Amino acid sequence: MVEPVATPHEDLTRADPEAPEVSVVIPTRDRRHLLETTLAAALNQRDVEHEVIVVDDGSGDGTGAGLAAMGDPRLRVLRNGASQGVSAARNRAIAEARAPWVAFLDDDDVWSPDFLRRQLAAVRDTGAVISYCDSLVLDHHLRLVGVSVPPEPEELPAALQSWNFIGGPSVVLARTDMLRLLGGFDENLSVMADWDLWVRLIDHGSAVHCHEALAGYVVHAGGMYSQHPEAAEADFALMAAKHADRPAGHGRHPERAILALTLAHAHARAGRRRAAARTALGAGLRHGRPRLVALGFVLLDRRQLGLKLHQRFKQRRLPPTPEWLEDHARRALPAGSPSDASVALPA
Repeated sequence: MVEPVATPHEDLTRADPEAPEVSVVIPTRDRRHLLETTLAAALNQRDVEHEVIVVDDGSGDGTGAGLAAMGDPRLRVLRNGASQGVSAARNRAIAEARAPWVAFLDDDDVWSPDFLRRQLAAVRDTGAVISYCDSLVLDHHLRLVGVSVPPEPEELPAALQSWNFIGGPSVVLARTDMLRLLGGFDENLSVMADWDLWVRLIDHGSAVHCHEALAGYVVHAGGMYSQHPEAAEADFALMAAKHADRPAGHGRHPERAILALTLAHAHARAGRRRAAARTALGAGLRHGRPRLVALGFVLLDRRQLGLKLHQRFKQRRLPPTPEWLEDHARRALPAGSPSDASVALPA
């Protein structure tokens, strides 16, 4: 973990006027084909001075060489010779950050070009330690399938006891000094390390909700829940034990039914139809959740597999697809097409 090196009330003005306002942290491993689009989102932020720290966590697909050849002065690349895990990768970047704020961006997600500017405006002069925004839920082609709206700040202390209702790292801007004080991400966790850090941040300071969908969260078969369901189960147990005595939890417990729903969808996206059905049916019967039981039967029926598997995000009326998301989709598709020359990873 990152060693505590700051006080929670450290002045957030930049000691060095040439230092960036925000350090963007992107951990990656063997996802060069996705990283190009994500890097475009990070580097093309408007009206903000920022650096982008990519931690190459032992990639073997040429990611490191491509990044080294880019030559963008805002891009800093840290490389782990062997994979240390996503939490350790993020912690290494937090330790190296030169800005008073850190924003996290996963290597398969995207941002609006105004993500940093809007988040900074929302949190400025509030004394908050974390800002978070709404997000667009996207499929693997970056098509809009839903919108995720997190709870308001006053609801978070209790809500976070049940589940990670803020969302993944890509919606968050946090104070660098507080991240270091709290030791960064718990390296004993992987899939749910973000949830754990949000809990600790909220318990040590206030939050601001930026009421705009500024991030695009991509749901696909290569996601952590799909690739590492066993790690998700293990992390959930650790979370339940670690935060069992939180006063702010108000007697709540982590919601295993939500975990089951998340894992059922993840199994289905990875093509594990029987595992998906088993997970949904079992949890539905154990927890008295008819919708989970119904999902289990849907997943057992091959004829139904064409149905959208993101129903928990779907709405009757989706908002119009924003122009920035259309731009990212054009850059990303068709698969293997060259990205914008200013952000493409050199071959």
